[in-house]
Amino acid sequence: MDNLSKYFEDLSIRSEARAIKVSIATLISVFIGNHSKYIDTTTTCLTVYLVYAMFFTVSGSRNYAKQRILSNLYALVVSIIIGFIFKWNMYALAIVFFLIMIVYYKFNLDGKISLLSTGAAAIIFYAGATPNTIVHRFIALAVGFTIAILTNEIYIGNLVQGKQTTPNHKVKKTILEYTKKLGLGIGIIGLFNIQFIVDEKEDVYIIEVNPRSSRTVPFLSKATG
Repeated sequence: MDNLSKYFEDLSIRSEARAIKVSIATLISVFIGNHSKYIDTTTTCLTVYLVYAMFFTVSGSRNYAKQRILSNLYALVVSIIIGFIFKWNMYALAIVFFLIMIVYYKFNLDGKISLLSTGAAAIIFYAGATPNTIVHRFIALAVGFTIAILTNEIYIGNLVQGKQTTPNHKVKKTILEYTKKLGLGIGIIGLFNIQFIVDEKEDVYIIEVNPRSSRTVPFLSKATG
């Protein structure tokens, strides 16, 4: 019990907010699913959960939504073609998986579709690719993503912004010093990014260093022209 209490004490403000938001989104998903014969409640709830578990920004959620929809379309096409050729024999599911994998890696579809979502959708479509199954799945996915993205923007009092402050001069100076020492010490040539965390006593800690540019770089490039 002590370990469990310590775990919850260590949760960040952002973690608490996201946990509350995913609960709200799940309740909405279940309610809508229970009142509509066209929506698969489990698919909607899983979609909501995956968005919150894997992506921390609304833009990331939208990108994942596109990936998962494309994954399901890809799985649907492959499943129907192989299904008709082999008369929906379940052994042919191995061929479906083979095609999914070979096309994914040969055409470098990483970042364009989700390999996990494609495989899961292929099983669902191949095992029962009826018009109702197909329509219900895509509606459930669309509803799930809509709920997740909208609830992601909900403001939840102090959990979201109440305890966050702008770094003062002392903290900024420490961050700059750490950055210079790390860059020179490691001998990095070019761009690199560092993730810092600042506690309530304004002590600065380094949690991660990556020898590559961060996602901030393309945003800054677009903003500055």
